[in-house]
Formats: sequence, structure tokens, C-alpha cells
Amino acid sequence: MFLGIGHTAIAVRDTETSLAFYRGRLGLRVAGGSENWGAEQERLSAGPGVHVRITSMRAPAGPGIEFLDRLMPTDGRPMPGNTTAEYLWSEVIVMREAAGSPAGLTVRDRDGHALLMESR
Repeated sequence: MFLGIGHTAIAVRDTETSLAFYRGRLGLRVAGGSENWGAEQERLSAGPGVHVRITSMRAPAGPGIEFLDRLMPTDGRPMPGNTTAEYLWSEVIVMREAAGSPAGLTVRDRDGHALLMESR
């Protein structure tokens, strides 16, 4: 049975840099965090030796955003700068009633994730 979506997970290069953007510009708060490694994380990440720092971000209501900061291995690649909505790896996170952001504005975080600001 489908119960809904609790969060979206995004890869980040640096948790502290992402926190500055999502807390400062969007007003989200840290709801929790952990570090994952071992067999289960290796299966989730489809690779050996994966160690991930996870930080959960929340707004007052709605689904959250989870940062996945790979501590090991560190050979990931950034999203290409010319990514548009037509690319298979493209995703837009819709943010409703984001503080200080006019409706209809699309912004990109420091890792290139697109965020569409909407009002209710």
C-alpha cells in the first residue's frame, strides 16, 4: 500500500555548504542525521566501501529533503552545468511557500539541484 512520500534524497558535495543554503535561504531546519556504512549501505549505493553522512531537513509541513554526503569513496562527479529538464538525471524539487522567494522562481543550490518556488 502506498502511504505517500516522506522525503527526497539528494547527493551533496559538502553538508555544511548545503546547510547554509537550505537553512539560510529556504528556512528549513535540521531534523536529524546519521552516518551509514556497511553491507546495507553498499547495497543501497551499489558499491563497496560506501560511507554516507545523512542529514534530514524539514519545513514546518510537507515532505523533507535528505542530504547524502558521501564520505567514502569520494570519486563522485558533479551534475553537468548545462543540465536542463530534458535530461534523464534532471529533477526539480518543488518548494511551497518558501520564505523570501517569489512564486515561479527556479533556483539552483550549490550542487546544481533545481528548486521551483511555489505559493499555495
